[in-house]
Amino acid sequence: MDDEVIIALLRGDQAAMEAFFRRHYRWALGYARRRGAGEDAADIVHDVFADLFERPPNGLGKVADRAVLAVMISDRVKWAWRKATRARKVPLLSDLLGPGTDLSALARRRRLGREVVEAMARLGTTQRRLLEQRFFEDVRAVDIAAQTGRTAAAVRAAVFRAQASLRMELGLKGS
Repeated sequence: MDDEVIIALLRGDQAAMEAFFRRHYRWALGYARRRGAGEDAADIVHDVFADLFERPPNGLGKVADRAVLAVMISDRVKWAWRKATRARKVPLLSDLLGPGTDLSALARRRRLGREVVEAMARLGTTQRRLLEQRFFEDVRAVDIAAQTGRTAAAVRAAVFRAQASLRMELGLKGS
């Protein structure tokens, strides 16, 4: 965006704020949805623009406008996800077991759980962390790629290899 518009925006010029908003709103909304905001995307984008206009970040005008917005949106999506995760109710044991589960099934699940934990401990640090992020923390491959500086395809391939290593550690066929 033009330097004059950014300077005006930093001074609090309403016309500059409106021009900035119109130029970037649709992109920001799509980006928030891609980052996993879902139904909250519009609210998150609105909050990001409100924050940006009230307290412009230091990088505004020095780096690309959308780079600043991307960081702000990503942070807000993560914050919303963490807030929703904390508010989630912890399931009861009966909910986890399901109807008609007997004690022997519970013992088998517990033994299998211990075997998986032990097999995960035998994996390399990188493979273990990748599996933890992907399946226990439910982080998407594209998000892991963004964090690690790799491509999403490379992350998916690494996850596939880590799963194969885990199957081998567990002694399962088809590894």
